[in-house]
Amino acid sequence: MTGGAVPKPQEVHRVALVCFGGIGDVLLFSPVVAETRRVLPHSHLALFVEERSRSAADLLAGVDAVHGLPVEPGLRGRYRLFSHLVGELKQRHYDAAVATGSSPYIALALALGGVPYRVGYASGTWGQRFLSVAAPLIQRRYASRMHFALAETFLGAMLGAEYQPLSDPRPTIR
Repeated sequence: MTGGAVPKPQEVHRVALVCFGGIGDVLLFSPVVAETRRVLPHSHLALFVEERSRSAADLLAGVDAVHGLPVEPGLRGRYRLFSHLVGELKQRHYDAAVATGSSPYIALALALGGVPYRVGYASGTWGQRFLSVAAPLIQRRYASRMHFALAETFLGAMLGAEYQPLSDPRPTIR
């Protein structure tokens, strides 16, 4: 279930961006959205967030669709979130996915959802084997910069030396 070959930018038509967390987490994820939109202007970008953060996600420029998923407490709630995410990914046929969080279950959900190119954090858990490429997880960094490492890893793997990331990624809203 490890990821396949790195796609060429023109082969990436649909990108799932996954950012579970509160409103602040979603806003701090905005540089990832902006950078992905800048480099892949032709791609459909869908943002998957917790339902409670959907209003913040709706403010992010560059997102074509926002999908709020229900999050409930407890093991049953986590299972529902996991199964909803897998189902949504399968139904919508994404070419690539970029996900925050260090839970191995997110990486597993991306793989089970049929996403061929999957980017997440190098968390050191068993879930990392389900990623195509892993970004460094440096938790002492400012969260926006930490998330931006996902975009740099995702886009840098596709473009190689041609990729020139933003020098100062900052959270922005519409």
